[in-house]
Amino acid sequence: MKKIFSCFTLALLLAFSCTKTPDSLPISGLWKVQTLDGVNVSKFNATFIVNAADKKFGGTSGCNQFGAVAIAIDTVKTTLTLDAIITTKIGCPTELGKFELDYYNTLRLIDTYKLTDKTLIISEKGKERLVLVK
Repeated sequence: MKKIFSCFTLALLLAFSCTKTPDSLPISGLWKVQTLDGVNVSKFNATFIVNAADKKFGGTSGCNQFGAVAIAIDTVKTTLTLDAIITTKIGCPTELGKFELDYYNTLRLIDTYKLTDKTLIISEKGKERLVLVK
């Protein structure tokens, strides 16, 4: 009887672990920013961290850290809108500071995303703005 119960429990656990929770969705995780408006910006080591379960986002520009909450995230329609972005305020070198301003302004405007393998493409009104990789 114990073996049957153990096998049933194991089968039940495996069944539930195969369902996709928001955190196991491909959009969740740490993403590295590769391009912004078609320009390679990987040298700044900017990141975008997605926690789909809690609708929380964060990361770094390579200088300052930021956090945001999603007003809307729909993994079926692949829509994404962030609320106000909160950042730390460390002074950044000129080139990095300009990138940071562009990066944060872009995040404020995004509305959709597309996943292809290990690439996340974030767009605004149909225009590809950010390309990120895992």
